[in-house]
Amino acid sequence: MARVGSRMTADVVVVGAGAFGLATAATLAAAAPAAKILVYERDVTTPTNAELGSGSVIAAGTRLQRQAGVDDDPDAMADDILAKSHGTDERLVRRLCAESPHAVDWLLDEVGVPLELATEARRVGHGRIRLHATRERSGAPLIGALRTHTVGRPGVRIVDHTAVADLVYEGGRVAGIRTGAVDGGLEMRASATVLACGGFAADRATMERYLPTVASARYLGGRGHRGDAVRWAAEVSADLVDMGGYLGQGYAIACATDPRHHAARLNPGIVTAGAVIVDRTGHRVVREDQGYSEWAGVMFERFGGLGIAVWDDRIQRAYGDTGAMRDVTAVDGVHTAATVAELATLVDVPAQALTATVDAYNAGIARGVDPLGREIGGEPLRAPFYAAAITGGVLQSLGGMRVDVCGRVLGVDGAPITDLYAGGAAAAGLSGGSPDGYLSGSGLLTSLVFGRMVGRHLASL
Repeated sequence: MARVGSRMTADVVVVGAGAFGLATAATLAAAAPAAKILVYERDVTTPTNAELGSGSVIAAGTRLQRQAGVDDDPDAMADDILAKSHGTDERLVRRLCAESPHAVDWLLDEVGVPLELATEARRVGHGRIRLHATRERSGAPLIGALRTHTVGRPGVRIVDHTAVADLVYEGGRVAGIRTGAVDGGLEMRASATVLACGGFAADRATMERYLPTVASARYLGGRGHRGDAVRWAAEVSADLVDMGGYLGQGYAIACATDPRHHAARLNPGIVTAGAVIVDRTGHRVVREDQGYSEWAGVMFERFGGLGIAVWDDRIQRAYGDTGAMRDVTAVDGVHTAATVAELATLVDVPAQALTATVDAYNAGIARGVDPLGREIGGEPLRAPFYAAAITGGVLQSLGGMRVDVCGRVLGVDGAPITDLYAGGAAAAGLSGGSPDGYLSGSGLLTSLVFGRMVGRHLASL
């Protein structure tokens, strides 16, 4: 790195120290140890979306799956993603899925993340058990280990407490970045600039423009998703696609107003394992076997923004000690009672109606036919019972810059913008522009796995 007056130079500048930014920097540094890599971040202590979530990495054909007797392969995983998405890039999906088992090996063997196959994590849309997570079922240990690993690589430096104000765009190429006025507006020139700065869900104005129907919904993601990539896209004529897509969360805890636990939500496995969701009258409204992203829309449209999830001790024992549920417990979000009638009183719904609803659900399980058409495969709900008041929220925008399989940002004319790369939430995701196109675990697929792909590409230049 060399100073040039008020300018400085580096080989690669990465804007954002989340999962994608760290994976890109670490992979590049391993493949090109002489490279000078700067990773800019507003505040590394601000939790990223990966840290706030379960940190689940979807991958197919991994050694952990083989050890557990799970027969899976990248093509099957790609087929599941493509079946749920709405016209997303098939070539990119298949490449990501092919790379996914190698990313798990990398996390285990090089980064030192003690991943395990989350055998309890059966998610809507996945034909196999393929979510890999830490024992805590939290993304915080994963990102912490990845950050430590990355800063330990030669040539990598994280520049903390430094906001990037703009891109340096000259002669049809992106030549670097400019930082904020707090340090005099330093210009950092680089051979490649990588945007890992997140999406736009934390910026109300950008949400009003692209996602007006959910702009006022509770935001459950990290504060760093301020729409920087969207703003810079206009300046460099980058193509923005799938801007109507967002990652919803239909199991957000209604009483979670404490900023320390604003993202508290039920572990999706609770619903998958057999919980029912009722409205304020104590009745089920729609079948529950939908993904948690599309369930956010259901919560807004069919429940008036508030529902009650009801489950039993069998399900609580399976999921109650996961990271997500510990956050729910921290905000006193779970009620428990010996009977359904007592539980109804605690959550302020009619006892007779809720009792009848649970009885009808249990009868449907016995018959093998659910009254609302839900796929039946669980067990009847038995005492003691648990409940939580839930609402809908937004975790992340899924639209963004269009990129190719190397991470190169494409312009509105379809050609790559020279020396500009993007990934994670700064780039368009795999949903195809719809919240119901999101498949659980896709976020870290387009961050960790794609970051490794982009890092290797940069090293080859």
